[in-house]
Amino acid sequence: MSINYGCNDNELAVLRAFEEHGPELTLRELAKHCPSGRSDSTSWARNSLRKPRRHGFIKQAGRGRYALTDKLSLFNGAALAEARKGAHVSQEAVSKAIGASSRQRISDFERGAKRPQLTEVYQIAGFLKVRRFERALFHAAPPVIEQSAPNEDWSTVYGVSIYEPSEAPEAAA
Repeated sequence: MSINYGCNDNELAVLRAFEEHGPELTLRELAKHCPSGRSDSTSWARNSLRKPRRHGFIKQAGRGRYALTDKLSLFNGAALAEARKGAHVSQEAVSKAIGASSRQRISDFERGAKRPQLTEVYQIAGFLKVRRFERALFHAAPPVIEQSAPNEDWSTVYGVSIYEPSEAPEAAA
């Protein structure tokens, strides 16, 4: 049993349509990119959106409209380098697999100098046979937690006193 880690040709055709024609498209606009040439094949387009939607790269933006999400901004170049090295594959081999002219493109991804296009992410994941690549090649932005100075007696939380004004202890001098 073979597992498809990347995208099939239909899914790649849909992703290329987003890359070429903008971040938001209708099903009819996507259907024009059907490999069979049937421009009325909205069911083909809808089916080809399933995997990218499941991975969080595409969202429904309205009735019959789909848009790219900003998930590509979370691409982790260091994780790509780790996955590539773990698979014992050179940057040049990965670049050939995605159709890039030189290994410099993969080096740029790994260093964070450039972000890959969505089709390239799927092609890289397929070539490296990365399972759950959305976890392996992407990282969530760390939550921002503001640190405040500790309140020594903890009698005031968020600027609100837990004491009635007449009961408040005297402040230490």
